[in-house]
Amino acid sequence: MPNVRSQNENESPKTYLYLFKSRVAPIHPKTKQRLELCEAVLLAELIIVVKTELERLNINIHDYNIFLWSDSTIVIS
Repeated sequence: MPNVRSQNENESPKTYLYLFKSRVAPIHPKTKQRLELCEAVLLAELIIVVKTELERLNINIHDYNIFLWSDSTIVIS
């Protein structure tokens, strides 16, 4: 779920849910590790969509200002 955090000079930071997408687990059994990796790929794809949409709105975000979180130890390692 990509969230967008914005802050003006005179305001406190605000965070908005920008996009939400989910997938149903496949019918054919897969390992938990495989599902967690698929989740990380989905997040990376969503970030590309969000960044493209923001650029279309003339809002430029540098790559060093993008953070991705995962609670998966498989993805982190």
